[in-house]
Parts: sequence; C-alpha cells; structure tokens
Amino acid sequence: MTTINQLKQEIIAFLDVTPDEMNISIHESLLESGLLDSMNILELVAHLERVYEVEFTTEDLTHKNFETIETISKLLAHKNVFIEHDNTNNS
Repeated sequence: MTTINQLKQEIIAFLDVTPDEMNISIHESLLESGLLDSMNILELVAHLERVYEVEFTTEDLTHKNFETIETISKLLAHKNVFIEHDNTNNS
C-alpha cells in the first residue's frame, strides 16, 4: 500500500525539484507551477507505469489527470493501485 505522501515523494524525486518546490501541496497544480509540461508528463507516465506496474491508455494521458498529485493518485486508483490518504498530512 502506498500513501499519498509516498506518492508525492515519488513524484518530487522523479521531477528533481528544487528545495523550494518540495513543499508543493497535493492539490497544487503541477502544470501551472511549471513542474510538469507536455514532455515530462510522458516521462512521468513511463516512470509511474514501471513503479506501480500499471499501463496507461491514450485516454488516460490528459492534462486533467496529471494536474495535481491528487489527480494522479485518483488515476492510479482507477488502475487498482490503492493510495491511502492521510487527512492530517496533505501538504
């Protein structure tokens, strides 16, 4: 089982963010913040497929599904990856 915080750390590590960017909220837009763009969404997709042993379809590859860490967790949940949400730590 993976927690939302572990997913956040996985994504942050993959994106190789600066220390200031590490505090991004799970609800904050990865696209508007500039952490994700069209090119590295595809790289992140490949990474998540390897880590969580899932396969994304073309229909899954929308900006909406990769807008926030929260929306990524929902997409993974749709792929039967259980992401535990700890309401006390949604930073």
